[in-house]
Amino acid sequence: MIALRMDDDRDGKLNLAEFSIYAYDGYKSYAEFEPNGARVGTKLEKFLELDVNRDNFLSEEELIPMIPYLKPGELSYARHYTSYLIHEVYMKIFIFL
Repeated sequence: MIALRMDDDRDGKLNLAEFSIYAYDGYKSYAEFEPNGARVGTKLEKFLELDVNRDNFLSEEELIPMIPYLKPGELSYARHYTSYLIHEVYMKIFIFL
């Protein structure tokens, strides 16, 4: 499961520190590119939004909305490949100058 790799204290859920370290940055980097242009909140804001039962922990069920950001699939590949192509063009321009 996704949470297992992020759960440092092995209690079966994520606390705010674990969420901040393992999940938020990935979420933020992909959410900023969403077409609806939604504001990406702070770590605490996103954590509280996901913490439906207000127990200050995120269960695997509460992490379900994060799956597209934690496992981005083709979006990640496209972003990496685009960076690679930009780098290649940049290098070719400066080689011919």
